[in-house]
Amino acid sequence: MAVIGFSPAEVTALLEVTAVVLKLGNVELSSCYQASGMEACSIAEPRGRICELIKLDPGTLEQALCSRTVKARDETVLTALSVAQGYHCRDALAKNIYSRLFDWLVNRINTSIQVKPGKQRKVMGVLDIYGFEIFQDNGFEQFIINYCNEKLQQIFILMTLKEEQEEYVREGIQWTPVEFFDNGIICDLIENCGILAMLDEECLRPGVVNEDTFVTKLNQLFATHKHYESKETQNAKHVTDLSLPQRCFRIHHYAGKVTYNVTGFIEKNNDLLFRDLSQAMWAARHTLLRSLFPEGDPQKASLKLPPTAGFQFKNSVATLMKNLYSKNPNYIRCIKPNDTKTAMLFTPELVLAQIRYLGLMENVRVRRAGYAFRQLYNPFLQRYKMLGTKTWPRWSGGDREGTEVLLSELKFPPEELAFGYTKIFIRSPRTLFDLEKRRQERMNELATLIQKMFRGWRCRTQYQLMRKSQIIISAWFRGHAQKNRYKQMKRSVLLLQAYARGWKVRAGHPAGSWGRAPGPAALPARAGAGGTRWGRGGAPRLCHALGDLAHPISPRLSFLLSCLSLPLAPYVCWCFSLHLWAPLGSDCPAAVSQAPPGAEGPAPPPPGRQHHFCLLERVQGNGASPPRGAACP
Repeated sequence: MAVIGFSPAEVTALLEVTAVVLKLGNVELSSCYQASGMEACSIAEPRGRICELIKLDPGTLEQALCSRTVKARDETVLTALSVAQGYHCRDALAKNIYSRLFDWLVNRINTSIQVKPGKQRKVMGVLDIYGFEIFQDNGFEQFIINYCNEKLQQIFILMTLKEEQEEYVREGIQWTPVEFFDNGIICDLIENCGILAMLDEECLRPGVVNEDTFVTKLNQLFATHKHYESKETQNAKHVTDLSLPQRCFRIHHYAGKVTYNVTGFIEKNNDLLFRDLSQAMWAARHTLLRSLFPEGDPQKASLKLPPTAGFQFKNSVATLMKNLYSKNPNYIRCIKPNDTKTAMLFTPELVLAQIRYLGLMENVRVRRAGYAFRQLYNPFLQRYKMLGTKTWPRWSGGDREGTEVLLSELKFPPEELAFGYTKIFIRSPRTLFDLEKRRQERMNELATLIQKMFRGWRCRTQYQLMRKSQIIISAWFRGHAQKNRYKQMKRSVLLLQAYARGWKVRAGHPAGSWGRAPGPAALPARAGAGGTRWGRGGAPRLCHALGDLAHPISPRLSFLLSCLSLPLAPYVCWCFSLHLWAPLGSDCPAAVSQAPPGAEGPAPPPPGRQHHFCLLERVQGNGASPPRGAACP
């Protein structure tokens, strides 16, 4: 019990009340006589343990079991009970405690496991019915159980046979009615102004009441009812039936004829839980037991008679029927194969009789001639519209027209379908299973399509983001590389200018003019004579600067220039200035290249060439290009 939320105090209280029920069955009463000579009773043993469990005064319990308080207008009379009446009170108290404890236990479990408000979706309940009871001697208990079975059979007939055929007529479906037995007439015989009402009336009627007066009233009221028989009604029809005793009546139930013995009907229908017993249980200082008898509160005392057992059972059945009508019940019918409870033995007559009185034959005929599935047009179209090319993804017409277009496109046989005013009817379950299979396949295709489109969109978005990032990174990297290259070239040009000017001065050029540049043959001699001084580490720096400038033109040339030795540096500067830098410069037509050693005069510059120092000056940014025809600065 702790698993489903019972506290230790609740478990202890539950066990204590259960022990009280068991110990009440062991209470014995002794007979005694009052001074007036009337018979009375008293508790012989045991009662101490019961009073100890529920914390009740022993005198209060004895007075409640052995006497009865009768109120007549303003007077209160205490009446002693006989031993037989005392035992009836004892049994009634034990049964009431047990019944109310069971109800409390069920409600407590339901409270622990109930679905929270707002989260309830669907509820599935299981109702297990024992079935009809037909014994050799049938009493009040069998009558009540068979009445409940009649009501359940009635709801089965109404929901599976009658209402289904009426629905076909309402929807305009062509239909041939199937005859079936409606047991509503038997239910009316028992409830309303029937047998139960007469039983309650006899229990509440003053005077001498016994089963004979009850049977006599039934014979007078239902003498002409075709589902009721008794000894008197048969005698009136001059029918001799030795199987029907004098104090018995017979009802033709849907499951067969059942003979009931009225002995004990009035006693079992009466609620012998007198008000004194309820007040005694309220006086007990046991929390759980007090809560089971709220009517025992003296402040809420009522002179209204307690309801009879038949009345309470009829109200319970009515509540059950109301609950079933609000649900969509499904039935599992159990067939009794034989009367000997032997395995693998079927009695054909017994099985056939059960099939007939359960109404299964009529149910099968209705199901064969009817339609296994029906649904409103709108929910049906919304569920299966993806199966048609004209109804998917959106249908703009009416629901019935859309359903007809969809099913015509699916090409089902016409005899499998019926179109009502508000519903679509499908005859065979196989057709419905085919629809569900197609829908499942189509749902998989649509899910794949959605996944494909989403993956494509995600990849395109990721590619565009990466492309944008790559463009930004490339732009910044190229800008950075160009800035670094510009700085390196600027440093190289400045270095070349410095060395070129120093070489020009050392070669004997007059100030302000370029003079005659030494030829290749003269350079080694002058350099060897010590006329040219490059300084410490000057030649390697110059060669590296030439390599940086020549890298955009030819990486191999850049590597070659960077590896030159000191004696070749002046010659390389002169060759680089004439043959490498001249094609890259802007116009300098006035510049005249110096003739090689041994020539008579200066040779005109080749077409498209300019003086290398013009280029150096322009790269450094010291001045604009000289005008055409003017000498280079």
